[in-house]
Amino acid sequence: MSLKHILSFFFYSTLVPSLLLGQYGGTFAKIINNQQDPNPSFFLARLTFESDIPLSQEEFLYTTNLKAETLITKQHIDTAYRLLMEKKRFAQIDINAHEIPQGKHVHIICKGAWIFKKLTLKGIWFGKQEYASLYAQHPGDIFDAMLHEESIKSIKQHLFNQGYFNSTVHDQIIYEKKRKTITVKIVIHRKSRFFVSNVIFNAPNNLHAILQKNFGEQLLHEPYSKKNIEKLIKKVRKFLKHQGFARTHITLEKHPHYPKKTVGITFTIKTGSKRTLELQGNTIFSQQQIKKDILGQNQPDWLFNQDVITEQIRYEYYKKGYWDTTITSSKTAENSYNITIDEGNPTIIEAIELKDIKTHLPDPPLPFWQELLLQKTFNQSLLDNGIEQLKKHYYANGFWDFTIVEKRFIKNKETGHYVVQLFLDKGTQRLFAGIQIEGFQDLEQHPFFKKYKLPGYGSFVPFSYDWLSEQRSFLITHFQKQNYWYVDVQPDLRVFQLPVPQGNQETIQAVKVQVIWKIKRGEPVTFGKFFLRGTTKLPFRTIAREIHFQQKEPWNKEKIELTRKKLKRLDIFKTIQLQPSQLAQPTSEKPILLTLVDDDPIELRMRLGYFWTSKNFMFKRQSTPKIGSSLILRNPTNRADKLTFNGDWTLFERKFDLEYQQPSFLNYSIMSKFKGYTNKYSQPVRIGKSDSAYEAYQHGFLLGLADEYKHDYHWGLSIGNEWMRTSQVRGYLKLAPSMIDHTTPYFFTEPSLVIDKLDDRMNTKKGSLTF
Repeated sequence: MSLKHILSFFFYSTLVPSLLLGQYGGTFAKIINNQQDPNPSFFLARLTFESDIPLSQEEFLYTTNLKAETLITKQHIDTAYRLLMEKKRFAQIDINAHEIPQGKHVHIICKGAWIFKKLTLKGIWFGKQEYASLYAQHPGDIFDAMLHEESIKSIKQHLFNQGYFNSTVHDQIIYEKKRKTITVKIVIHRKSRFFVSNVIFNAPNNLHAILQKNFGEQLLHEPYSKKNIEKLIKKVRKFLKHQGFARTHITLEKHPHYPKKTVGITFTIKTGSKRTLELQGNTIFSQQQIKKDILGQNQPDWLFNQDVITEQIRYEYYKKGYWDTTITSSKTAENSYNITIDEGNPTIIEAIELKDIKTHLPDPPLPFWQELLLQKTFNQSLLDNGIEQLKKHYYANGFWDFTIVEKRFIKNKETGHYVVQLFLDKGTQRLFAGIQIEGFQDLEQHPFFKKYKLPGYGSFVPFSYDWLSEQRSFLITHFQKQNYWYVDVQPDLRVFQLPVPQGNQETIQAVKVQVIWKIKRGEPVTFGKFFLRGTTKLPFRTIAREIHFQQKEPWNKEKIELTRKKLKRLDIFKTIQLQPSQLAQPTSEKPILLTLVDDDPIELRMRLGYFWTSKNFMFKRQSTPKIGSSLILRNPTNRADKLTFNGDWTLFERKFDLEYQQPSFLNYSIMSKFKGYTNKYSQPVRIGKSDSAYEAYQHGFLLGLADEYKHDYHWGLSIGNEWMRTSQVRGYLKLAPSMIDHTTPYFFTEPSLVIDKLDDRMNTKKGSLTF
């Protein structure tokens, strides 16, 4: 039986983190440091270890890479220490060494850290997950007392925010000495929830009466809830903004009355200066647009003056094409203004012309301002959108240095309309002269590069600026799929001048550019060791059998997922986390961190319900209660096995079965299952009578094997024997006498193959399921 004690919080506060960063203790380091050779070699004649937490010799040797009767160096010992600490399971490691006739005897002492095993919540029947999510530590983590204290505070605050002012939270830290695991027990007594008895608003300028009338009763006699109060505060802020108080500060005071289980709420509101704005003459913008979108609501008081306001409004009208808008304002009181707007006539755009800044010759028109020219009224947003499309057009045609030097608005004196002239500096045009991929010439024939092929010898096409990022992205993705995660892909642009015909000033200056891709693949990423974390009673050998990747094997995420499925199907773990380590470091070998936390060894489940099996409730026999129970024993023999007893009873069915499953059949990663069952069925009703039509009895057993031999491919095989007997035959069923009260056995075998290629079982969008 494990020993349980309540521990002091201060014992764990900073002890473990500091030890994890330190070096190993013991005599080995002193002996080696006294020698002149900085990395001397020596013969490891004997290797032993001890640990105050379960650590098998097989796991120790696998993790450390040490082996007795071999020649090693100090670097091997340092690496062994680092690998042991990578488990995040030890608080301190001491390494001792002493001479023996054959060489050196190295003895490693591992002192375990305290591991958080599980959280137990008491006193809450429903919504436990809501409170469990407030606990900041996860099973398998090194226990942190600071996080524990913060989590308890969060739970208390959450209860307080829900109106449980009288609640109590008691916590216990219970540890198991053998495995150095910690179970946190939290007992919550919510008691009665407080209701809001009165709401008071303290506000200046006689606002309290208005607020009391409009909002005072919304919380009355309701359960206290911080969320509901925050919603009410938003409504109050919105109401005050509408009244002209843009800048408000609201504080809240609670006055709980514990004997009556009620709480009073007082809102204290401080408002800035009231702002009023009366608008006349505006048709393009509504009153709400000007007050909210144009002027804003949260600007400081010093910005709320008539000069700033008129300039803001005038600028917005300018962007809409009203260049002759006149605005007059008058101050009626502090922070109160009357604004009169004479919008005038809109500016009409006849055309948009493009001109070369060097030659001043017109460029062909482009269809980027069709909407602007169709509506004719000037619109700054539409003009800017067209300019952005114009830039993308020239970038795509090889003009990487393209800029718009000047914008001019030319007024037609006869019509009063405007022509927008854009003066362009196109710069040098880049023409595409092909690509080379150094060291990977075969990759140049990939279908991806077909669109970059030149039409023929000596021909060139415009070099789009986006092609560089497209090609680089493809090359990086291509090599990363081959497990070269840290590939370095850089372009080398080789520029060749093209001759410019003399005497032709209109000829575009152009150069041809060839892209030479320089690639440094680095080393391919492979699987490293897997480090077992958390806390589990399962032997290391059994866990290793479910691992479907090997050290130095090429990285394959499907093997990670397959390993996760293999561990999950055992149904003996509460927590299974499988993730690569050192992702940010450009190292080729990636260790895998496997965190396992055992589930409760014994679980009892109860089922209770009632079923209506007919729309006609006169047939009472067609409705039935249901009672069921399951007893689950996890890992009873410490072989990752599971024993389950199931029993269900209704008026029509009695079912009982015993199921035992165990992985690693004949040392293969195959799930084996034995199931024995006995069932009774009663046909609910026969026409015109209330008794059953017949009864059937079924008894049998089966042996099954199943496995996912590769990702998404499942096979199974079941063999068994079953006995059936029919009795109590009534009514119009005419069975031969030899078929009644006669037990008929039969043998069955059922092979199966399932190929599951669905992207998601619950929300399927593509894929297939083959059985």
